Amino acid sequence: MDNLKFSALLCSRLCHDLASPLGAINNGVEMLATETDPSLIRQITGLIEQSARQTTNRLQYYRLAFGAGSGLSSQVGLGQAKAAMEAFFGDQKIELEFDPGQRTASPAVVKLLMNLALTAGETIIRGGKLVIEIEDQAPGTRLALRAEADKIKVRDTIADALAGRLAEEDLDSKLIPAVLAAEIASALGTSINLADPSAGGFSLAVDVPAAGPG
Repeated sequence: MDNLKFSALLCSRLCHDLASPLGAINNGVEMLATETDPSLIRQITGLIEQSARQTTNRLQYYRLAFGAGSGLSSQVGLGQAKAAMEAFFGDQKIELEFDPGQRTASPAVVKLLMNLALTAGETIIRGGKLVIEIEDQAPGTRLALRAEADKIKVRDTIADALAGRLAEEDLDSKLIPAVLAAEIASALGTSINLADPSAGGFSLAVDVPAAGPG
């Protein structure tokens, strides 16, 4: 995979996802400058607050999913990942079912989990549930994710992206999380198992070697 193209598409992804809430904040501020009706001012202020929260939620999530790990310790509490997921997916009406307990993981495993969650969450159309389970299995740990919704949309190229064999011409910004997850899994010495989407729903799992979660 061409690193320059990957970087450009990742930047496009970030710009696209942040443009909407930031644009709403800007519009709201412009409207406040001329609005005098108290009820409309309250509505506009509420819109600004909601958009600011969405921006913060996305930035916190993307820091864990795409960041280089600066400022993170060698082990990260998965409760931190859960909090970022709840805020991020809550904005999309996706319920998160995830109980990590007191587990910790390396930044690489956290990044893997966040990108897998993005990949699974994006198959959910008009709200649903994202279920994440962590199971200790000697000599490592299994991460399992399942998307549940009345409407699931799975792209034809997702299997190739998660397997690390996506053709470069098929890569676009929406597939960045899946491609990055595959790269991280490979670096950890493992691979991503995707259940047959034709069976309904969307489920995937990764067996992380013992050096992963703490």
